[in-house]
Amino acid sequence: MRMKTFLFVSSVALLGLAGCDQGVADPAPAGTLGTARQALGGSLALSVDTTGCNTNVAINGAIGQSFKVPGAMTLDHLDVFITPELYYATSYNLEVYDGEGTGGAKLATSAIVDMNSRSSGQAASWYSFAFASGPTLAPSHAYTFRLVRLSAYSGGFSSCKDVYADGIEYWLGTTASGSSDVSFRVYQTIPGAVLGDAPCNSHVQLRSWTGDYLHRPDSPQGVTTWSTGIGNVWTVECPASGVIELRSWKDDYLHRPDSPQGVTTWSTGTGNVWTVEPQGLGNVMLRSWKGDYLNRPDAPQGVTTASAGSGNQWAVEIVP
Repeated sequence: MRMKTFLFVSSVALLGLAGCDQGVADPAPAGTLGTARQALGGSLALSVDTTGCNTNVAINGAIGQSFKVPGAMTLDHLDVFITPELYYATSYNLEVYDGEGTGGAKLATSAIVDMNSRSSGQAASWYSFAFASGPTLAPSHAYTFRLVRLSAYSGGFSSCKDVYADGIEYWLGTTASGSSDVSFRVYQTIPGAVLGDAPCNSHVQLRSWTGDYLHRPDSPQGVTTWSTGIGNVWTVECPASGVIELRSWKDDYLHRPDSPQGVTTWSTGTGNVWTVEPQGLGNVMLRSWKGDYLNRPDAPQGVTTASAGSGNQWAVEIVP
């Protein structure tokens, strides 16, 4: 894997004023406003930096950029540098198209990213647009992403003066602008990864939405959540393609028993096997043999299983 970094050190023409509302936008989707999401998960494959660029050009309805990747890869996520709108909350998603421009087949659509206004403390930053199932990209082949405004107002993007040889900016998402490029980063999934970025036989911690970790206490059997300790560390084992087992420091396994709900630990059995469902940005959901998911409930401590909810997502942290 080669990394390309493109830096620009000259002046950039002002293309617009961030926050201008040109065109009719779709209503903003319901949801909780997120914080700035830095690049998480995957391996950096391509980068067009913000150095010397105008980082507050209006996104308006959409903005696009074509690109080519240096080698065959599976797309994990794309980062775009965004300056939030000064007074209004905004929402975006990102689409990836085959070929130069947005006339080709749509290959993927990211999860929605919500952000608050700058006056509310939201920072200009790299924002990550993750794909539940990223497409496979071929080297030296053109692809185009389009950042789409979903809210009534838009923030700004980083526009550079023709610093990237393998692609061009698409003003409003559709109009080619051969003299400009968008600041962006492309991340690929890590080959051999089976749980977030973790390969088989690696050691991991699973961080819940509340900030604590899946934990095997020093007891004959059981599992809970805890902030620190050796019980937070699990070994990823791969008994078959597409599934994993998590072995605790006590040498038993995370286990879904044959009951209406719940999780414990056990030495052997079908209940030890979990199917990984990637959620992007290093997050996963673990589906049990019963069809429900490992879940961190809204309680001071504990873990169970549930069919749906934010408690089903876990952030994978690799332990050296």
